[in-house]
Amino acid sequence: MQTQQVQIHRSSPVSEGATRLPMSLDFLWLELTRKCNLRCEHCYADSEPSLDLRGPMTFDRWKTVLAEARALGCERVQFIGGEVLLVPYLEQLISEARAIGFAFIEVYTNATAVTSSTIEYFKKYSVSVASSFYSCNASVHDQITHRRGSWQKTVSALTRLKAADLSIRVGVIALPSNAPDVDAAVSFVRDLGISDVGIDHVRSIGRAKELRPAVGYFEELCGQCGRNRLCITVDGEVLPCIMARSTTLGNYISAGSLEGATSWRDLAAFRSDLVDAKGVLSGLPEACTPQCWPNGGCPPHDMCKPHKIDQPHRHAT
Repeated sequence: MQTQQVQIHRSSPVSEGATRLPMSLDFLWLELTRKCNLRCEHCYADSEPSLDLRGPMTFDRWKTVLAEARALGCERVQFIGGEVLLVPYLEQLISEARAIGFAFIEVYTNATAVTSSTIEYFKKYSVSVASSFYSCNASVHDQITHRRGSWQKTVSALTRLKAADLSIRVGVIALPSNAPDVDAAVSFVRDLGISDVGIDHVRSIGRAKELRPAVGYFEELCGQCGRNRLCITVDGEVLPCIMARSTTLGNYISAGSLEGATSWRDLAAFRSDLVDAKGVLSGLPEACTPQCWPNGGCPPHDMCKPHKIDQPHRHAT
């Protein structure tokens, strides 16, 4: 997929010698596939069933990325797609991540492909689970996913994951098509026993551009992109965030290493423009914007989540 690039303007001087990834990485998204068994109308990654399951990033390359990120101090990783449960070597990558010392491992899934085997290895490796949900009305949910029966499969999976005592968080994405159902959807998920649930607005990225005109590239982002966190796509592209899809910092495959693939100069310029666009308060050592968490404040050291969800301010740990 060709990515439309955003021109990065350096609003503050960036050292010409700073061309590589800083020796610190807190969080990593690994986007293992763009293929999905659903075709959600708002998908930021344009995922759908017709796309290839695999890409240039092979199992061995993903394994090496994990090792390199861990060497840079990274302890948190999220595996995401597309629909990541379609990837046949997901369990092997999770096992590898745990073996080399990743403290937090999360899988972001639409939950329709969860099996008893999935739950078993999630428990074995203490995997956290994240998912999206759209409506307590099955027909509305299925209309958004473009797959009849997806609501029933998702609800069944969330129920089984909860019964297995796994850590689960759910984001209800507010769209034009489910606007009357959002609050009821949150209540429905909470009634399943899942307490970490909230609301995110639809972002004008990917297919969602057809649903809501963009107010500006940076305005669609939370403000934490690239802040000691990176995303690697199935094509090897290095992004500041899974949502910052128009800013490519390099390519892992052509560079051969995570550090070599990441231009610190371009990342610093991107961060500078993002900070300016978000109206960051002066005097803060790191970017921290009121938009990061809707209900009061921004914990600058907290983990950026793929779908920001409405919740009270949480202090960094």
